[in-house]
Amino acid sequence: MGAVGDVLTVACGTELRRYRNHDTVRLLDLAGTTGPDALLNERYGLLFLRTWPQDAASVFSLQPADEPPHPCRRG
Repeated sequence: MGAVGDVLTVACGTELRRYRNHDTVRLLDLAGTTGPDALLNERYGLLFLRTWPQDAASVFSLQPADEPPHPCRRG
């Protein structure tokens, strides 16, 4: 897992996938603590790091990097 700007690269098996996220610095910082294993839900565009569900802050929304960015929904 790595990032350049707001584009995150995630290894899924042997495939590399690119997603856009508005807080890649925090995501990578937390991944450095929890480890690189994560659950990727492509249907809903979510990445869950290991501390979820105990820590709701470890869930990140993703957008495909090859599509134009759109505003994040914050609730």
